[in-house]
Amino acid sequence: MTGLGTVALARGAGEAVFAEQRGAHHYIHSTSGTPLGDAHTQDTMAFSALRGTRPTAETMPLDRTEEAYR
Repeated sequence: MTGLGTVALARGAGEAVFAEQRGAHHYIHSTSGTPLGDAHTQDTMAFSALRGTRPTAETMPLDRTEEAYR
């Protein structure tokens, strides 16, 4: 397929690198309060629901809580 891009939506500016490493073409920092984040969040969520996209989650042991939070 051509003409499609992958958008990652998460909280925190530091997540942009994580998203890029996993192939995201665009990153939206959902809590930044910017017009871009506010204007595209609903569209991104609707697209994800339409296409059946599921989030990626990492599981970490409790003793690495601080690291997981960062």
